[in-house]
Amino acid sequence: MVKIYSPKNEAELSIIRSILDSEGIAYYIHNDDFGSLNVGSSMSSFNEKTIMVDEKDAERAKELVSDYLKTTKEGP
Repeated sequence: MVKIYSPKNEAELSIIRSILDSEGIAYYIHNDDFGSLNVGSSMSSFNEKTIMVDEKDAERAKELVSDYLKTTKEGP
């Protein structure tokens, strides 16, 4: 599996999950049940949530996440 993105908060993670689900891209959230996006310091290998996908889906998944992030920065 390949790391594609580490979300900044739970809302962002939820939206990205929905995007990947709608595209039929399987993913794994490293530290999903243990990691924290809001409390305390974030250490990448210890508690940072990370979205991972199959290598064959990585390019498309990164593209989808990038498009979403561009949209949220531009606003309505």
